[in-house]
This record gives sequence, C-alpha cells and structure tokens, in this order.
Amino acid sequence: MLLTATLLGIPWWVSVSGYFVIGTLWACFYLPRRVKLMARAYHAWRKETLEDRSLAEVLGPETEYRSRLLRISPAEFRRCRDRDDWSEQRLIASFIANIAFWPIRVPQKILTDYLVEFWLSVFRWLRVVFRLVRNAISAVWRVLRNFITWLYRHVQTLYQAIILRANREAIADLKKLEGR
Repeated sequence: MLLTATLLGIPWWVSVSGYFVIGTLWACFYLPRRVKLMARAYHAWRKETLEDRSLAEVLGPETEYRSRLLRISPAEFRRCRDRDDWSEQRLIASFIANIAFWPIRVPQKILTDYLVEFWLSVFRWLRVVFRLVRNAISAVWRVLRNFITWLYRHVQTLYQAIILRANREAIADLKKLEGR
C-alpha cells in the first residue's frame, strides 16, 4: 500500500488514513452481510443435521436418528460446526484478511470472480456460434451428399444406356445363342 502511494506520489499520511477509512467502510458494509449469510447457512445445516429437533434431544449418549442409534457428543457437534463456513473463527479470520489485504482483494475479486463470469459468458456464446456453424455445415453436407448421390445414379443410368447401345450386337448374339 505504501509502495503504491509512493509510486503514485501520494503522501503517506493520506494513504494510511485512507486505508483505515476503507477498512471501516468495509467493516460497516461487509460484516453484517457476512454474518447474515453465515446465520442462514448455519440454520440450514442445523436443521438438516438435527431434523427439526431440539439440540437437547440429539446431544446425548444415544438417540434415535433416522431409524438407527446415533451418538452425538457436544464435542463432535462443535467440531462439525466449526469445520464449515459459519464458524466464528472463520468469520474473524476472513474479516481480518479482507481488511488487511483489501488492496489485493479488490483486484483478486476482479480477476477471479468477474473475469470468470466474463469467460463463462464468452464460452457460452462461442458454444452457441459453434453449434450454429456445425448445424450449417451439417445441412450443407446433407445437401451436397444428396446431390452427389443423385448425380451418381444419373451418371450410372447414362453409362448403362451407353453400354447397352454399344453392345447391342453382342447382346443380340447372346440371345440368339441362348435361344437354340
């Protein structure tokens, strides 16, 4: 950050204070949204895991769970909970990383998320164009194949007629020989 400010000729006190202002704005707008998304994800995971039962019913020595006995200890439940995206440690770590590395995260978002979407849309359009070209080539090939087949049959008929005329005497002689 300071290197960029030095290269651009921005005084360091402006870049450092700007860094903290951007960090504060990020905290005000990013943190509530992230916490809300994490709460939704946790609620869905808990609902699926506990099957709409209370935590006290499932946490214990043995419980009936999907028609089989299951033992869920509180430590196991916490381990499964903390393994996924809604853990408090992950929230704090991602928040600190986003604040600390926002000059890197903005280009990263642009280079990854937006460029991925851009290239996916480009490839979708290319797929549509290639499908149209393939269908056009296929249609042209069918027309050409049908024309060549028709032409071959006509030429074959013509050749048979020429051969029959040229060999009329030989054919007549063969018929006389067979008639004996």
